[in-house]
Amino acid sequence: MYQESLRISKNNDRINVVCILLIIFAIFVSRDETLNKLALYVALPLSFILSFIADGNSLYVNKYLKLVLGLYLWLFLTIITSLNIDVSMGYVNQMLGCILLCYSISNLAQNKKVLPWLYITYSFLLVEAIIYAQNNFLALNFDISSGRVDSAKLNANTLSYYVFYATISLYIVSDFFSVKKVEKLFDVLFIAMIPVSFFVAIIAASRQVLVIQIPTIILLLWIRYFKGAKLIKSIIAVVLIIVAFLLFNEPVTQIYDNSYLSTRNKTAYEEDIRVVLIKEAYKIGCENPVFGLGPGGFALQQSDHLFSHCTYTELFANSGFIALALYVYLLLYFEFTQYKRYRSFKDNRYLVFLTFGCAFIVYQFFFVFTSDLWLISFFVLVATHSELYYSQTHKRAILHKRVFCK
Repeated sequence: MYQESLRISKNNDRINVVCILLIIFAIFVSRDETLNKLALYVALPLSFILSFIADGNSLYVNKYLKLVLGLYLWLFLTIITSLNIDVSMGYVNQMLGCILLCYSISNLAQNKKVLPWLYITYSFLLVEAIIYAQNNFLALNFDISSGRVDSAKLNANTLSYYVFYATISLYIVSDFFSVKKVEKLFDVLFIAMIPVSFFVAIIAASRQVLVIQIPTIILLLWIRYFKGAKLIKSIIAVVLIIVAFLLFNEPVTQIYDNSYLSTRNKTAYEEDIRVVLIKEAYKIGCENPVFGLGPGGFALQQSDHLFSHCTYTELFANSGFIALALYVYLLLYFEFTQYKRYRSFKDNRYLVFLTFGCAFIVYQFFFVFTSDLWLISFFVLVATHSELYYSQTHKRAILHKRVFCK
């Protein structure tokens, strides 16, 4: 019996490795039209099937996956009010991809051994994006004072989200490894995300990178190096921060002042196209509160055929109030769960999850996450991880305590 169980475990480990390699393949070919189709229609569906074979019960145990699937089912239903069935079916195809990857990630993340490799995999999103930016923008006489990395294949917005995901991933991964050298390596990689974040903000001229990354990194540094840490560790951290500030403040300020990002930051927020789009989407949502205009409907109605660049208003305009309510409930449920668990156990890991959730909620105002398989699936990864951590660390302790108290 033990040998049979061991054999199944080894087979599942092999399947998990194949699944992760398929996802990595999909990441690195995402800019190639031909290979991207192979990834979307072969690699990711195969990853879904294999992950289901290895551990397909996540739908029964993962409440976050249930909520995500419930949201997409409602989005599919609202196609009945579609203004253009072909456009809506294009969005449906995107959402099917989101479902497949979310389900795969949920299945894979049930295994603690797989979790760090999933986070590392999502860090490759940033690596691939920077390689593409280097080859197609930075190597072609790119001028930071007047240009930005932004094209149909690499949106400046998604580049900023990838740097956020890499920051969270590298921070969390270091806690998985007991080997000190490996742990220190990921600590250094996390710290390296500070200059990388500034670099991405400059080349993408993205204000949201600064808006999100600065408070996120400050909170994560506080959790690791100050909250509950030894005094000597906190003192060393303060000294290093002061030294870094003295060394890099002037050159960083000069780069920023001469960048297109600085020019954009001088523009009043009321003039930002996002504000206009959000207002238009909100108005259309109020006019069609039940089913909305159907998937992709807002872009058809908008004068320049743009989407609203905000998940909340996009859901409201395209699929009505129920879609918006489901998504807001999903995010708030995650946040309040982490808050309650931190209050109960004073475990800093829940503070990390809480920090991620706060940033993720704010990020929804800058882009539409529900139609991008990489953006929404990362939330499923972190949410699934939070449940696994709770069940293996504190839920068992609670049950054990109850048994011995009887």
